[in-house]
Amino acid sequence: MRIIKTILFILVSSQGLEAQNDDPINTDRPDQTEGVYTMSKNHFQMENGITAAKGSTLNNFMLRYGIFEGTEGRVLIDFGKVDQKNGVLPVMLSLK
Repeated sequence: MRIIKTILFILVSSQGLEAQNDDPINTDRPDQTEGVYTMSKNHFQMENGITAAKGSTLNNFMLRYGIFEGTEGRVLIDFGKVDQKNGVLPVMLSLK
């Protein structure tokens, strides 16, 4: 398992990634705050956060994509431990 993780890390880190520097990053903390801005058309952003409370620890992961000016599509995936259960909560698809 450790070998697989190492190989995945090398593959992901060796990819040439380019930042979209014409727009500032506009965070919309998954499950915590609602930002007032939407993503620019054809721009993509990933956001991640951790929510911890008594008896639960969740990883909040959101993908945002600008469909039109003023409209973005979102996928929110929460996974982790709630009470004694581990797993993925229902995936949310939405438009903003």
